[in-house]
Amino acid sequence: MQNFNENISILLMLALYSAMIKADVHINTIIVSFGTFVVAAMLAVMLRHRYNQSRGDSLHLIGMKTSKQRGYP
Repeated sequence: MQNFNENISILLMLALYSAMIKADVHINTIIVSFGTFVVAAMLAVMLRHRYNQSRGDSLHLIGMKTSKQRGYP
């Protein structure tokens, strides 16, 4: 499932890139647009993780010690 989602994402980005090239968008604008998208997506992931952690420490599900076991409040 992960590979499927990755391939769909790549195809969508390639389609968007092709549309921008066809619309004669300057390459610097395209680079900044994709960079801004990556930053926004990572910020969304970080905020979602922070929200999930505030509801309950879930790091033990991936084998990490909980915040309290590491000495954090």
